[in-house]
Amino acid sequence: MYYVFMDLPPITERNMVSDVAQWPLFLSTVIFAMEGIGVVMPVENEMAKPQKFLGCPGVLNTAMTVVITLYAIVGFFGYVQYGDEVKGSVTLNLPQDEILAQSAKIIMAVVMYLSFALQFYVPMEMITRLLDKRTSTNYENVIQISIRTILITISVAIAAIFPNLELVISLIGAVFFSTLGLFIPAAVDTVFLWDRGLGKFNYVLIKNTLIALISIIALVSGSYVSVAGLIEDMSGHGTQHNVTV
Repeated sequence: MYYVFMDLPPITERNMVSDVAQWPLFLSTVIFAMEGIGVVMPVENEMAKPQKFLGCPGVLNTAMTVVITLYAIVGFFGYVQYGDEVKGSVTLNLPQDEILAQSAKIIMAVVMYLSFALQFYVPMEMITRLLDKRTSTNYENVIQISIRTILITISVAIAAIFPNLELVISLIGAVFFSTLGLFIPAAVDTVFLWDRGLGKFNYVLIKNTLIALISIIALVSGSYVSVAGLIEDMSGHGTQHNVTV
């Protein structure tokens, strides 16, 4: 934030509304950034008082309010500061020859390192259940460490292969998080409440239908634009795609 607000140019110098063709990238990236469906249920299950997870204010609403506020501030003013030169992570725009800027990048790397285990909580829990079905417990720790190492190596390799990580982020957001975080919860909620009542004027059905439509739009448009951009980049004729927040 120190560098973002240093000599901040006037907002009038920036294009505040991007081209319509870039909107799917924005929507997919936002879904990717805001999505936490993989850790929502485990967190609720591990809480001493899970009934306080939802509701008003509730743990989820309080946490999301803080996250949205921080994302909005960093995204908006980061674009105002760097304009079309802003990169997939604003830390990449920081000066290369200043200790303070490099310290921020190191801290960012440490955050990624320490939070990786949280993101791996759900898949590793599923893998552990499969391993528990083995009749033999020999080399159990070796197998667990090997699986974790392979999965992490694949993740890092994917990030290193593609030169334009912004498009990869938007593609993942469009394909996986639009379905896992929007479409499937809306469908499950509708099915669960179908015989129990969908609320006054069927507002639950209307709400879930809108959410499902948004997820489908994000899936189709975001995937198309992201894949097209990746093909251009991999062919060596790509252009820089920036997502305006």
